[in-house]
Amino acid sequence: MDNAMVKMAHDFAKKYRPEEYKKGLKGGGIKDMFLYMEGLTYALMIQEVFTRADNAGELTRLGVKKALDNMVWDYKGMFGGKTFSYKSHTIPMMMIFKAKVKMVQVEGKPVPTGGVYPITDWINTDEVKW
Repeated sequence: MDNAMVKMAHDFAKKYRPEEYKKGLKGGGIKDMFLYMEGLTYALMIQEVFTRADNAGELTRLGVKKALDNMVWDYKGMFGGKTFSYKSHTIPMMMIFKAKVKMVQVEGKPVPTGGVYPITDWINTDEVKW
């Protein structure tokens, strides 16, 4: 995933949920930035769809559907600069990751830490022969 997108999610969390962001793993804080990444991805997608429908002079239900059905976009570089079509009504891009996790003690409690690391490039699932 593009580092700019990860930074954008962290900046968003710091700005709009500063107390939870500061707490982190200590309890009561933001424990999973993935939730922010997923929400931010959909928010950016909806913003792009509305912008395209508005620019086409079709800011209606059908105009928004048309913009979504025909959208080809790079998702702000999130897919390594690759573009894809949204015609399948899913996000057809995926990567396969390997998780490396270890437990550490935080205030006497075991907490998982580590990361996920890509083991493939971006795969367009619309092009895969299932």
